Amino acid sequence: SAYTELETHILNILNDNPNGLSDDSLSKKLKNVDITSKTEALNKLLEKTRIMVVSQDNGELAYKYIDEEEAQRRRELSPEEYVVYQFIEESGNKGMWINDIKKVTKLAAKTGEIVKKLEKKGFIKSVKTIKAKNKKVWMVMNVEPSQEVTGGMLADDVFDRDLMDLLGQKCVEFIRAQGRCDRKQVSIFIRSLSLSQIDLSDEDLFRILETQVFDGRIEIVDDVVKEGYLQSSSGTVLPNNIYKVSNWYTPRLIFNEIPC
Repeated sequence: SAYTELETHILNILNDNPNGLSDDSLSKKLKNVDITSKTEALNKLLEKTRIMVVSQDNGELAYKYIDEEEAQRRRELSPEEYVVYQFIEESGNKGMWINDIKKVTKLAAKTGEIVKKLEKKGFIKSVKTIKAKNKKVWMVMNVEPSQEVTGGMLADDVFDRDLMDLLGQKCVEFIRAQGRCDRKQVSIFIRSLSLSQIDLSDEDLFRILETQVFDGRIEIVDDVVKEGYLQSSSGTVLPNNIYKVSNWYTPRLIFNEIPC
């Protein structure tokens, strides 16, 4: 259906603010709009699934933009499915336990059935969590689970010592070839090799480098930080150390076995 001039204006404002805007922040950008008109427009946009309400880190509610294609997908959901989906969406990369979904939606026994429907329609996925064996959390399909949920490539069920050794060796070889380089440069290089079938998180790569430092193969250059602290994809802040190969380190030589 068509949008009013005010609805279009609100959509443009929210589109320019991808992290969302609180009610106060939005009101400041709608200087000459009275509260009644603003409320009516927001309710219409919520009905059309063109905006969503989310909780910010400070606990304040905010409005976020939804593009037309995504809005069309959401309109295919029943009211109950949409309620469940919104709560799962708000849980972000940590996901939600099925019992927590039951509590917040108050849908009791129907929750499991609705979750399965959302999974079948491709809206959500289940992810095994390291916090409880054989249990899983639910999150939106295109969200990458946090390290806190999966444990990364160093989790027990995916740990691969040979792969860890290989990645460590490649890190050292790259640093040796560069002379000096920071963690960000090493991360870009290692990911470009595509040696792991598991997506390597920033935390995984940081721990691989820390292992090489501990083993004496590389060292941190005077604790110099090239670009301060960088935030990883899961939100963890990690130091962007500059590394060099240890002076005494001799690269491993691999000889071919020649049969007698």
